[in-house]
Amino acid sequence: MLLKVDLAGVEARLGAIKKTSSNNSDVEARLEELKITAEIDLASLAAQQQLLDEMIDGQRQLRELSQLRKKQLGPVTDQVNFADSGIQRCDEILADLIPFALVNETVVIRPVKFSLPGETTPAN
Repeated sequence: MLLKVDLAGVEARLGAIKKTSSNNSDVEARLEELKITAEIDLASLAAQQQLLDEMIDGQRQLRELSQLRKKQLGPVTDQVNFADSGIQRCDEILADLIPFALVNETVVIRPVKFSLPGETTPAN
């Protein structure tokens, strides 16, 4: 917004300089200097506007890509989370059934209770 205000100011200054004429050579020389300065300012503002437009476009593209990524990865993320919870539950079940466990990269043998056919063992 401020850039547009600055641009309008420079364009108005340049228009006023072009409309002004004088028979005095010193005044004409000063008007020519002001005209050149205004044209340089105008070129600078145009370059700034182009860069800002490119930055805004880049931000818009990043936002769109982020939304697309979320849309595409959302179902996959849900499936991975579901699979992870299933694996965790399987690990818990296996830990109760297998007589050994891996603790800090060391195999730990759990007590194993044997029973003869027909004998019952107390539940843990």
